[in-house]
Amino acid sequence: MTRRAKQGQDDIIRGEARQTMSWNEAEILAARRKILKSAQDMLAGQLSYIEGARNIVTASTKARLDERDVDLLPFVGIVSETDALPLW
Repeated sequence: MTRRAKQGQDDIIRGEARQTMSWNEAEILAARRKILKSAQDMLAGQLSYIEGARNIVTASTKARLDERDVDLLPFVGIVSETDALPLW
């Protein structure tokens, strides 16, 4: 058994569910960079919070983030409450 397979087996025994990386790691990393850039731009006043939240939620799926992550939920709420508003 490989070291990686053994680690995965140990995680299951301990009750931990590890999410394996997609085969397209470059896509995941690019999505995570987009999330970081959107957050930085919102804090710097270069991107509206509505547009930034939309960027973050859109990229979160490709970034393989858990949709129930407490850090992501406020952005999901913003998008949900403002989906009818236009960006200006």
